[in-house]
Amino acid sequence: MCAHATARDVRRVEAVLRRPGAGTEYFAQRTVALSLHPTVVGGRLVERHIDLRSFVFATCDGVTVMPGGLTRVARDARALVVNSSQDGGAKDTWVLP
Repeated sequence: MCAHATARDVRRVEAVLRRPGAGTEYFAQRTVALSLHPTVVGGRLVERHIDLRSFVFATCDGVTVMPGGLTRVARDARALVVNSSQDGGAKDTWVLP
């Protein structure tokens, strides 16, 4: 993630991307500012980045958005990636009327 990369890391990746055909091996995306949420880690309440994944069902009759969703949580304090393949976790999502 370039948000945590050193200037040297960025130059190295830039050199690789300039090779012919490299565009088919990589993708780029701007860093998204994720929300911070109080999370219990090691018995202490700390802030961690989160995102909310909603569940939406599309059928021939229309689209239904389900109440609630899945809150994905970054375990590491500096992490900007919250998916399980990057050591992320999940927590309950409550929807109040």
